Amino acid sequence: MQTFTTRNDTRRQSPRSKGLVLIVVMVVIVLLSLGAYTFSEYMVIENAAATFHGKTVQARALADSGVEFVSVLLGDRTQISTIGLFHNPSLFQGHLLINSLQAGGRGRFTVIAPVEGDASARNVRFGLIDESSKLNLNTIASLMATSEALSAANGLANSQASGSGTEEEEGTGLANPLMGIPGMTLEISEAIFDWIDEDDDQRENGAENEIYQSLTPPYECKNDKLETLDELLLVRGVTPQLLFGEDANRNGLLDPNENDGALTAPLDNADGMLDRGWAAYLTVHSRELNLQTDRTPRIDVNSNTLSDVYDKLEDEMSEEVAKFVIAYRLFGPAPDASGTTPEGSNPGGGSTPDQDLKKLAQSLGAAVAGRSGSVTRGGMDLSGGGKFQVKSIFDLLEVQVKGTIDGTMQEVTNPLTDNQDTVTQLMEKLATHGKDTYIEGRININQAHREVLIGLPNITEDIVHRIVSAQLRGAGGEPLSEADGKRSTTMWLYTDKILDLPTLRQLDPFITGKGDVFRMQVLGHFDSGGPVVRIEAIVDATQNPPQPIFFRDLTDLGRGYTLPQLVTK
Repeated sequence: MQTFTTRNDTRRQSPRSKGLVLIVVMVVIVLLSLGAYTFSEYMVIENAAATFHGKTVQARALADSGVEFVSVLLGDRTQISTIGLFHNPSLFQGHLLINSLQAGGRGRFTVIAPVEGDASARNVRFGLIDESSKLNLNTIASLMATSEALSAANGLANSQASGSGTEEEEGTGLANPLMGIPGMTLEISEAIFDWIDEDDDQRENGAENEIYQSLTPPYECKNDKLETLDELLLVRGVTPQLLFGEDANRNGLLDPNENDGALTAPLDNADGMLDRGWAAYLTVHSRELNLQTDRTPRIDVNSNTLSDVYDKLEDEMSEEVAKFVIAYRLFGPAPDASGTTPEGSNPGGGSTPDQDLKKLAQSLGAAVAGRSGSVTRGGMDLSGGGKFQVKSIFDLLEVQVKGTIDGTMQEVTNPLTDNQDTVTQLMEKLATHGKDTYIEGRININQAHREVLIGLPNITEDIVHRIVSAQLRGAGGEPLSEADGKRSTTMWLYTDKILDLPTLRQLDPFITGKGDVFRMQVLGHFDSGGPVVRIEAIVDATQNPPQPIFFRDLTDLGRGYTLPQLVTK
């Protein structure tokens, strides 16, 4: 029998084959691990991005809340003068809105502003910028017209008695108010005037349609009021460097890149001081309410219906005050011992077309009514109407009034003499600018720069120096702690003997103690860093309720401030 040998058909894998399989398995595991790691990394990044986005949305809501907070705050005019809006860290620095045990969860807003008098631009304050501290380009035409009229009336060219009232000096008030602004030229100033006036007549050094139509691309000269200050960039000769200066990120601080010459943008002069540009001196929004603190109408002291003025003054103040004010309207200021009327007061000379019409109406009314048409108050016949206007409350101070009362010539007691409270109350109650709800363009003497004040009609360097030196700022420009309440009107210039009455009577139509439109920079931020949203806004408190009228996101310019500056210590 043949014998066969049986072989095992199962083939054993060689060691080399086993190693190859192991390598493949390892590669697959590594790839899967890398994929899982990459996926996890992407998820971590996406989570961080989502978290950052969510925090950014929160920061923006915090900043928006800050604007709304200020708007509501400005709506209560009765407390504004007591809380202080210029510098109030307890109110505006790191205001907590979102509380959390974790620092990163605590959300705040901060309202911050530059210290304008700090030449080194190293400090900040926590408060608002009153737009009335700046020169309003939309009212500058009337300012220039008034300046020319005053110069003609006084027989002077840009001159006025000094603040002491004892000597005269060469006037430094500018016929062109813009020429007090650093870097301004005659050509640019006249181009600005041509841009905002209503005609197509080009000034000698100005620019009208013919010039703008020759540009690429061409555009029209506006010939109307400015809506934002940025519109100046359309005016011939105005550049971002002139308008915004060296402050590239608009934080009001001198950052390293703003003090290194041409090394990094922006181009600066490396002089250790920050040029904030024309934006620090100019505005298009300044105005103030011509109402009482509770928003009720003021008494129009120059109303033609003298009986109404008398009755309201008697009701809201006293019979003595009503009698004196109406006597002033009827008889004007009496000459002093030398036979001259008080300097700077309104002697009643001349009349406007409206006044002529009112006088004509009075005459016709008296003719129709006869003697029975006469109206008397305080023993005075009011039927002839007021022959004198009260252009300023200061017209009523330190003056004597004599007139026919109860049929005899008498001197009317002045209840305002040595009575500061009554004068302050009269400033609150009386309107010398008619019945308009608000007054535009007056300058806030508590915060205005020298460069702005010097543009007022017929003002002098001495007067400007007196006002600026008396502002509530320290030697380094830092705000002082005194309350703003006592300076909410221009009365302190008189009571603190900063200026004399003749000077105040001429300046008062152009100055104020406060405005009602405020610019602010609001930051939404968190205690442990993270995203910061920076917003610039303007709130108009002449509206009821106050409304934001300008809004700009500055976040792309950087956070601008360090965390210790923003968070309350």
